[in-house]
Amino acid sequence: MKGEELTAENLRSTYLKVPLLNLTEAIKKTTSFVKYEKNCPTGVTSHTITPFGLTPDDLAAIKAYTSACGLYSDLNAALRTEKIEKIQPWFSYLKLFDTAINKIPPVKRRYCRGITVSPNSSYTVGTVITWWGVTSVSTEPSTCQSFGSSGTLYNINSVSARNITNYSAIPSEAESILLPGTKVKITKMEHDSMKDVHVIEVEEILSDSIDQRPQQDQHPQQDQRPQQQQDQRQQQDQQPQQDQPPQQDQRPQQQQDQHPQQDQRPQQDQPPQQD
Repeated sequence: MKGEELTAENLRSTYLKVPLLNLTEAIKKTTSFVKYEKNCPTGVTSHTITPFGLTPDDLAAIKAYTSACGLYSDLNAALRTEKIEKIQPWFSYLKLFDTAINKIPPVKRRYCRGITVSPNSSYTVGTVITWWGVTSVSTEPSTCQSFGSSGTLYNINSVSARNITNYSAIPSEAESILLPGTKVKITKMEHDSMKDVHVIEVEEILSDSIDQRPQQDQHPQQDQRPQQQQDQRQQQDQQPQQDQPPQQDQRPQQQQDQHPQQDQRPQQDQPPQQD
């Protein structure tokens, strides 16, 4: 990539070309691997639930990113330089993390993100921003407003954020992830002078480099079941209506009385309410 302009598209296509390693091998490629090996969780318990085909290595990559071991800040510092020589040591980890995140279906909804600094003075309505780092967003306003007495609150209409609450080291943050190079467009800007807080409304701009799966409008925590299980539930919920042939109501009363169990099938076939 030397001599090329670094973009979200060619960054992702480049790091996805490296071999897929486990977390321990991936962090050995970084300049601070001794610190990460010592402080970051590198495995998950055997009883961890793994929907969406997430492997133990996938879960370990997410757990390490969300833990307080220094990996999160160092990775994003490198990404925000926009310099390939700074980001290259992270290619193996980015490949593993990207692979894990993209197994989780995106949830289309409104998110928030709070930071402790004021927005760039050049920002106006219509400005397109590229977030080069891995961007954490949340569905919990209290998480987004924990930046203190001043700062910037982003309200984000996203279509590609993936919910990692169940795999995070800090599940209370209700965290979802936007991958490096996500672009958003400013649609509204306000400044609360009393609280010294800037509020910026943005819309995500989809990139060709972002994997697009069927978008879901439900709350992230409602979408934890694999799609196959959801489809089975839908079929079961419709079963009583399917099992009632219209001819049953036209039988003579005597025939109906001879087969009382047939008239009770809808109650027997109703699936237990597991949710």
